[in-house]
Amino acid sequence: ENAQLTDLLSQLSQIEPDGKQVQQRRRQTGMLLTADEILAHPFFSGSERAHGMHTSLNSQKLWKFSLLHEYTLHLQSQHRSQFVDMRVSSANFVHSMIRAFDALSREQMLRPLRFVFQSEADSGPEKVLTNSEAINLFFREILDTKYGFMESFAGNVLPLPECMSTAIFSTIGKILSKCVLDKVKIPKHYFNSSLYKFLQEELPNLEDLVSFHPLYAQHLRQIFLRRDRSKLRELAAATKTPEETWAANPLLLFHAVLCKMLVDSRVRQLSALKEAFFNSVELKGHLKIFTWQEVRELLEGPA
Repeated sequence: ENAQLTDLLSQLSQIEPDGKQVQQRRRQTGMLLTADEILAHPFFSGSERAHGMHTSLNSQKLWKFSLLHEYTLHLQSQHRSQFVDMRVSSANFVHSMIRAFDALSREQMLRPLRFVFQSEADSGPEKVLTNSEAINLFFREILDTKYGFMESFAGNVLPLPECMSTAIFSTIGKILSKCVLDKVKIPKHYFNSSLYKFLQEELPNLEDLVSFHPLYAQHLRQIFLRRDRSKLRELAAATKTPEETWAANPLLLFHAVLCKMLVDSRVRQLSALKEAFFNSVELKGHLKIFTWQEVRELLEGPA
């Protein structure tokens, strides 16, 4: 048992005698061991430890969700019967949703919303949408390239770096905050995991890039596996990474490229979304104890 623990710790701290397995993993994935690999290690597997670890983690998650649920119920307890009408237009749905949410005060954010959907013809009948219908329609519609807000490659989404206005992302953060309050789920597997990591102040890794842009991730992996010096210098120039920094340890450049691609190139938009998400209503104090995976589950539902 002690030998198994020593072996696990050596893998986590990169002190294997030859170091080849760890170095290969670092080059290929940008990480050492995943949580599943750790729990599959002989120190955990085949014993009660793995079950105990999973049970403990699940209990912690349930406690966090329960705590947040009680907090949001308390916030909304004085406003449950006072609806706010959100008038949205079928002809200009995205922009009318943005205007409607921008106009909400902090107090109105705590009240239930009623989305009144006006048909394209002014004299047409009005339709009341549920919160889930309106919000899911909004997140589908903003993917349209005519808006220039978002980009999507492999089915999940990040803010478009070229979008100059951060106001739209403040509104999106506000909508996500309302989703947490009202327990409304956005489309599953919508945002790239690097966005949730940004919210919880974690760095992206190769898995995030693979899920967002698999072809570029494969291209990047090949550059580092082959140690293509000319390509590495191009990446260093693009990320403004001095050669003396990465020459001895290309992994530093690897992470710089990941951060540039997924975060740095769109940090203004992500920061605006994060600020509104946590502060449209006071959620930060409770959500800071959540992992990024738990924040994603809050917004998208279980994986």
